[in-house]
Amino acid sequence: MPVIGEIKRGRDLGKKYKNGAYIFSACEVCGSERWVEYRNGKAKDAKCQKCVNKGKSGMKLTHPNKDIVAQVGDIKTGGELGLNFKTQKYIYEACKRCGHKRWVQIQSAGKYSKCVKCTNKGKLGDKNGRWTGGRNINRFGYIEVKLQPDSSFYPMAKASGYVLEHRLVIAQQIGRCLEDWEIVHHIDSVKTHNNPENLLLVVVEGHNTRVEHILIRQDKEIKSLQATVVSLMARMSINEAEKIVSDMEVCNDIIRE
Repeated sequence: MPVIGEIKRGRDLGKKYKNGAYIFSACEVCGSERWVEYRNGKAKDAKCQKCVNKGKSGMKLTHPNKDIVAQVGDIKTGGELGLNFKTQKYIYEACKRCGHKRWVQIQSAGKYSKCVKCTNKGKLGDKNGRWTGGRNINRFGYIEVKLQPDSSFYPMAKASGYVLEHRLVIAQQIGRCLEDWEIVHHIDSVKTHNNPENLLLVVVEGHNTRVEHILIRQDKEIKSLQATVVSLMARMSINEAEKIVSDMEVCNDIIRE
């Protein structure tokens, strides 16, 4: 029996996405335990399917009732499946290509021999029915965009065809692909703020030097504040001065952290 927090690959669980990561998690509402996709360091869904659909009706439901046990060829109404069209009949069919089973409107039985995934297989970009615009945020908080193989900046992309947007913005601005040793720095430290005026191209050494300059400037500011405090302390009573020294030590600890 798996324990809460245990993580496994889809292939070990017989899941459709074999390379995907799954975490054994409990629903935050009813406490039911199940395997959930593990994304960005946490479970994709905090609630189970039943709790998500609770109180909803019609097309607001996220998926037909998964608790129903069915065999290929079974016919049920939308009401039995928890769908909007309660009198509409559905038939349980298997994709002729991958074998994936799903409920199909009975009037469409046999019309679509392949599931959506197989229908879209090999189709790129907006020709794919599951195309979401080719822009997402990765687990590190940076925006990635999808490039097509015919793009002159495709050499910068990963095997999946995605490239970090802030690097692409600078590459387009200077008219060439960036080298691995070239770093694009966010001036305001906001990872999703990829306007050209907020980006600065530096080499690895330059990036480290910039950080050093920031630390040196902060150290000078601290020393200046300390001198001001000493000057003020000379005008105060001993008790007041001791309190300020204590507060100053706390502030220094916070700044160093």
